[in-house]
Amino acid sequence: MFENCLKDIDVAVKFAIEKGYRKIYLQGHSLPHKCIYYHIKKDNPYISGIISICNSDLLFEFTKYTENYEENLKLAKALIDSGQGDRIMPVLMWAGAYASAKTYYSYGNSKGNAHIFSFFNPKFKYETLKKISVPILYVEPETDFFIGIDPREALDICVKNTKKAKASSLFIPRASHSFINFEEELCKGIIDWIKK
Repeated sequence: MFENCLKDIDVAVKFAIEKGYRKIYLQGHSLPHKCIYYHIKKDNPYISGIISICNSDLLFEFTKYTENYEENLKLAKALIDSGQGDRIMPVLMWAGAYASAKTYYSYGNSKGNAHIFSFFNPKFKYETLKKISVPILYVEPETDFFIGIDPREALDICVKNTKKAKASSLFIPRASHSFINFEEELCKGIIDWIKK
């Protein structure tokens, strides 16, 4: 479930602190939502910034890439309510991923904690972005297929809605979601941002 990312990230952060690191940057790709959610929930003073790469719109992904999304979301909820939340769903999530009913619902519920970006919904309020209090770098490639709008527009939306923290953006022309052959541009952009 999406919320379990708190446990996963917390172990890594505590390990880094035990090793003597005092400035920790959380970096997430495709689901950077987890890093943002961790920062908001934990408010750990050692977190110095977030690098949010490919800010996927989960509602767009489910609607575009998952078979009968709304029907299957209802099925997932019914399975959970009947104590069968660990059952594997009869459909795959995006990218051909199998999921239990709990996982499907955790990521698919548009009112859930995982829905931090919703470029697909013009009325979305981006409330979570407004709570970020450490510097954040939003990164998008030119051909990201998980957001449903022009990546430059998505970057502008993210920066505009990050109210309490310094927000920057990095757009990498010709790059795809995986950044294959554009790793150098990605790494240089991130390092330059951290140095600032």
